[in-house]
Amino acid sequence: MSVISTCAKMACIDAYNPSIYEKIGTLYQTGDVVCGSSIEDNIVYIAIQGTENKAEVFSDLYIEPTYDPVLGYLHSGFLAGLDEIASKILQNIPLNSQVVCTGHSLGAARAAILSAKLKLSGVDVIKNVLFACPNPGYHQLYFWLSMNISGISFRNTPFDLPILGDPIPFLPAPPYHPPYWHTNICLPPKTFLKKFFQSCWHSADLYYAACSSM
Repeated sequence: MSVISTCAKMACIDAYNPSIYEKIGTLYQTGDVVCGSSIEDNIVYIAIQGTENKAEVFSDLYIEPTYDPVLGYLHSGFLAGLDEIASKILQNIPLNSQVVCTGHSLGAARAAILSAKLKLSGVDVIKNVLFACPNPGYHQLYFWLSMNISGISFRNTPFDLPILGDPIPFLPAPPYHPPYWHTNICLPPKTFLKKFFQSCWHSADLYYAACSSM
């Protein structure tokens, strides 16, 4: 499997069934942060669980930022618990491992921040693959990631009318900034009427179906 297809499965399917990681890898949990890791093709993949409850996502988008001297202002809600998760991962990750971080929705925002924290701790994070990622920090985080970790951030949207696509990757509003510029994909909801409801484009199943063969 390619890096993107592996991440699509881990972030959009496996991460929502965390017991899988108790069988194939390692499961980490601190507060409401659930994170799984496994080794595929000599790469350590780290996937953070998101949420499919849209009300919870929207309610978590307007928290005051927390300032980090290296990464700038970070979304406090997304940041919560990540230092503890990073510490646990650092205790278990094999020496000299290459790491890819991934997640869907809330999990994608947390994966972007976690990747930076791991990189700053000396881990060789080689890529972020993010699905439906809300904005986890200000421009300084975007700039730091662009200089230090290769990444791709997918947004599901109709190519001819992107205003109707997944709204989560545009939230919170500026000065929050995407971790990477969006790469658009297009896999509409199956029901015709659902195509006109933006939240329906946010489904993890759609992101998996669109990216699982990349």
